[in-house]
Amino acid sequence: MRSSNLIPPSTIEAAERPILRRGHREYERLANFVQHESDAIKAPLTKISSLLQHKSHSIIHKDVDQPSIAQNNKVHVLKSAALAAVAARPLQPPLLSPPLPPLLQPPLLQPPPPPLTTTTISQPLLSNVVVTPPTGKTALVVICFNRPGYLKRTLDGVLKHYRPGVDLFVSQDGQNSGVSTAINNFIKRARDSKSLNVEHLVHTNQIRGNGYEKLAQHFGWVLKNMFDHRGYDRVILLEDDMDIAIDFFDYFFTLSPLYDRDDTILAISAFNDNGFKSYVTNPKKIVRSDYFPGLGWMMNKRVWGDLGPKWPTGYWDDWLREPPQRMNRVTLRPEISRSFTFGRKGVSGGEFYDKFLGRIQLNDVQVQWNNQILELNMLGNKEAYDAAFNREVNAANVIDLMTARTLVSGNNNSPGDFKVMYHSLEHGSMPSFIKIARQLKIMDSIKANVPRCAYLGVLYIRLSGTNRKLFIVPSNDFRQV
Repeated sequence: MRSSNLIPPSTIEAAERPILRRGHREYERLANFVQHESDAIKAPLTKISSLLQHKSHSIIHKDVDQPSIAQNNKVHVLKSAALAAVAARPLQPPLLSPPLPPLLQPPLLQPPPPPLTTTTISQPLLSNVVVTPPTGKTALVVICFNRPGYLKRTLDGVLKHYRPGVDLFVSQDGQNSGVSTAINNFIKRARDSKSLNVEHLVHTNQIRGNGYEKLAQHFGWVLKNMFDHRGYDRVILLEDDMDIAIDFFDYFFTLSPLYDRDDTILAISAFNDNGFKSYVTNPKKIVRSDYFPGLGWMMNKRVWGDLGPKWPTGYWDDWLREPPQRMNRVTLRPEISRSFTFGRKGVSGGEFYDKFLGRIQLNDVQVQWNNQILELNMLGNKEAYDAAFNREVNAANVIDLMTARTLVSGNNNSPGDFKVMYHSLEHGSMPSFIKIARQLKIMDSIKANVPRCAYLGVLYIRLSGTNRKLFIVPSNDFRQV
C-alpha cells in the first residue's frame, strides 16, 4: 500500500531548486574561468611574437659578421615561428552552460521502506547478457485430492508443454481410487512418450477441518518434503484444476535466476487476477505486485527458510499476504496469465468463477525472452523499476470515474494513458477503491489492506485491447479505511 509518510511535493521542490541552481552557477563560473585564462595566455604570446618578428627583421640589415647574423637569425626566426603558431592557434570556444532544467516532478508515490530483514537490490542494467537457465534443482508438484477428471486435464497440459530441467511430482491427499488411477496412467504416458520419470506422493491427512485447512497442511507437507528432505532449490505448485500456457515452463525458468538473487521478491506467480481478455494485450509484460495471487506459483528455498518454521494450519494464501510474512516483498506476475483455472467445483465452492476467473485470458504466444533482457533487468532492479513506474503514473492524465467507464467501454480514442483516483479503500471518502473496481468490473477484494494486483497502491488495466493504460491510483488525500 501507499506509504503514509509521503514527502509533500512542495518540500521536494524546495529541496531540489537550490541544488539545481547551485550546479548551474558553478558550471557558468567554470566556463568564465576557462575563457579568462585563455585570454590571459594568448595576449602575452601575441605580443612576444610581434617583438621577435620585428627584431629578426631589423638585425638582418646591420653591418655585422654574416655567419653570426645567419646563425642568430635562424634561432630567432624559429622561435618567432613557434610563438606565432601558438598565438595564431584558434582557442576552443568555452563550453556553453546548459539551460537550467525544469524542476523534477515529485513522485506520485513514496515506496515503502525496505524491511530490516531484506536488502534493496541496486545493480546496473545489462544489455549484453542472455537468459540463462537457473542453477540447482527445480520441481513442479501438482496438488490433488478428489477430482480425477480435473486432474487428468491438468496433467495433460503439463505433459504437452513440458520442457526439460524440471522434475515432476503429483501429490495426492488421501486415497481416492479415481485420482490414483489418473496418476498412474499419467506416469505411464510420461514415461512412454517423453521418457519422463514422474513420482507419485501420497499425503495421509488425518486431521479434521474444512477444505482450506486440509489444503494448507497438504501444501506445507509438500514444501517441507521438497526443500528439507529432497534438497530442491525451487518448487512450482500447481493445483489440479489448472490449464497452463504454452510458455509456462519458460516463464518460470526465465525469472528463476532473478528471483534467487533478489530478496525483495517473495514469490513468482503465473496468474493475473485482473487479466481479463479485454484488459490485457502484452504477453511480454511482467510486473511487481504487493498482492500474492497464487494459482500456479513458485517458492524458492530462501523464502521457505523464512516461512517454513511457521507454516499455518489453514488459509495459507491469506496468511502469506499478511505483513509479518510478506515483509514488503513482492510477487512477480505477468500481464497475461500463464495459468487458467477451470475449476468451478472446489474448496471455494466456485466463488468468483463466473464473475471473474472464467474471464481470464490464457497466454497463447511463445515469448522469446532473450529479446527482453533490458526489461528483465529493470524488473530485477527495484530502484530503477520504481522510478520508471512513478514516471509512468505521473504522466497519465487524471480523469473521473464516469470518464473511466467510458474509456473501458471502448468509446474514447484519446491518446495517452489515464488515471482515476480513489480516496479510500472501502468506507471512507468517495470514490473508494471498491466502488471504482465494481464500476470497472475488476476484482474488488482487498487482502491485508492491499487491493488485488496493486503495487504501491496502484494497479492498471489496458483500454479495450489497446496498449494504453488506465491506472487506478490512491489520491493525495488517501485514507486507509
